[in-house]
Amino acid sequence: NNRRVMTCCMLSIMGGFATGGYLLNEISTSENPHKNMMRIASVVMTTNSPAFVISAVGLHMLGNVKIGLLLYISILISAFITAFILSFVFVFEDNKSNEIHTCRHISAVDAIKSSVNSILNICGVVIVVSALCEVVSLYIDKTAINWAFSLVCEVTTACNFVTNNFDGNVYLICICLCILPVSSCMQIKSFDENGAVDIKFLIFSKILQLPISLALLRILLNIFPVVCSVYSSGDISVNRYWNSPAVSFCMLFMSLYFAVFLDKKTGLSQ
Repeated sequence: NNRRVMTCCMLSIMGGFATGGYLLNEISTSENPHKNMMRIASVVMTTNSPAFVISAVGLHMLGNVKIGLLLYISILISAFITAFILSFVFVFEDNKSNEIHTCRHISAVDAIKSSVNSILNICGVVIVVSALCEVVSLYIDKTAINWAFSLVCEVTTACNFVTNNFDGNVYLICICLCILPVSSCMQIKSFDENGAVDIKFLIFSKILQLPISLALLRILLNIFPVVCSVYSSGDISVNRYWNSPAVSFCMLFMSLYFAVFLDKKTGLSQ
């Protein structure tokens, strides 16, 4: 019913792309929703999590929580505005069915196993795509091309690139957070077993959302000018995290081991 869909929307907003993909799959399985309703819901349910935008981008990359908070507010509100606009184009009827859906009972072991699998899935995607961006940066010296490539590949890499090469320009970071990169699409589709998410429509909605988000960010920065000095002065603190080759190799080995030997559908354990 509509209440359950709204609950899934709120949970996905807190969890980010992977949570949104998982919950969209759950909605399509249990609620039998209208196709256009799934499209509109996906606009709101596939955003960056507040933990990533406020903590990782705002605090650790830009050195200011307030900028992270304003970035998150602009992205979240623009997603709702975009969904509202598209709802007039892709019309659907409310689901007023009184059918009661039984809830699945999940044991603690299954919950832990599902969480570990999800983390491995997300980390594997981020590691592979980020490594690809690093390899490309070794052979291409032009900053704009490297940023454009990272922009369409992985959001964390793109935000880091802006922080290190464009003095942490907050508007460029806003673009990085709005565009749906390859890694985010892979995270969404990895949990979308029923094909509930229309990726082409979702990419189109994010392009529509981009100017709205930039306009909202501009308005928020004018209302709260105290945060402007953080990025306008060029004096930005950046926390860099380096992993040793041994740690990276172990993480890659565990990801490959899981994919080859433990996966239920394609693993060799069959």
